[in-house]
Amino acid sequence: NIVLVTGGTGLSSRDVTPESVISLAEKEIPGFSERMRMETSKITERAILSRSIAVTRKKTLIIALPGSRKGSVECFQAIAPVVRHAVEIICGWGGECGS
Repeated sequence: NIVLVTGGTGLSSRDVTPESVISLAEKEIPGFSERMRMETSKITERAILSRSIAVTRKKTLIIALPGSRKGSVECFQAIAPVVRHAVEIICGWGGECGS
């Protein structure tokens, strides 16, 4: 129920992961992307250049993380506290986010 992909989230011509992930999406989850950039920008000013993204497709959460180990770990740590809840909601296993 969760797919993590790494790499291809930069600005070069070969970086096409966000476009590929969006083509699969039923819903985009902008809060994940916003949180990843917000938290990692405290570590490096270049974090705002990341095009990391999160979407849903059917009962699957798809998250695109940066290609560097450091960047992907830092980004995932920023969203980790809510990933489980997101999957539970997507799959219909949990209550509403406001409860």
